[in-house]
Amino acid sequence: MRTVRLGLCLAVSVLSLLPLAPAAPPAVAQSTCTNTTLSGNYAYSFSGHAYLGADGTPRPGGTPVEILAVGVITFDGQGAFTGADTESTGGVIRPRSYSGSYTVNADCTGISTIDPPVGPAHTFMAIDQGGDEFYVIVTDPGAAISGVAHRQ
Repeated sequence: MRTVRLGLCLAVSVLSLLPLAPAAPPAVAQSTCTNTTLSGNYAYSFSGHAYLGADGTPRPGGTPVEILAVGVITFDGQGAFTGADTESTGGVIRPRSYSGSYTVNADCTGISTIDPPVGPAHTFMAIDQGGDEFYVIVTDPGAAISGVAHRQ
């Protein structure tokens, strides 16, 4: 028993003499996104509500109308996109085609503007590092709509 204790004390003593290596800083992902991060076709779905005033225009505090859509959007990698979807607005189903512009920041966030006749509408995006998926939220007053898109 005495030999075990002596061996243990010796091991602890030797280990305490070893220089302490500084802890490595945690790995931090590099953000290297650009407009080219979003390029090609993405399948998406979004859902939420538009809050409409008496005149039918979106406004905070208006009457909520459920909005759902499923479609495909195509990014050109240079700041423009086109898309087509089927949207349900309060249960009224309609196909749509649209176009717009986008900007991707180095931190893999971005913004987009959807042109009339579907827009104008504005969004904020968070893009995964590989650009295979992004999350989006409409940033216009009177809208509570978000969605996700996956590269096809």
